[in-house]
Amino acid sequence: MLGVNQAPKDYKPPSFDRARTTLVDECQRELETKLTPMKDTWTTHGTSIVFDGWKNVKRQPLINVVASNSSGSMFMCAIDFTG
Repeated sequence: MLGVNQAPKDYKPPSFDRARTTLVDECQRELETKLTPMKDTWTTHGTSIVFDGWKNVKRQPLINVVASNSSGSMFMCAIDFTG
């Protein structure tokens, strides 16, 4: 909350709808652009799929899936194993 309180007086935050649609889409495109060079190395350098199991604050079992090679590691998804 501290960051919001320190915003410039004339700052107008994005609308709820814009934050959920346009801004999320822009962020997703930017991430894909930045991650493409790493993904392109997967076919030439190989890739290891790494799984990491843990429990969240509600003690629900989760498994993180990460792709990793010499270029770096990339979070792929989290799988909920509750049921």
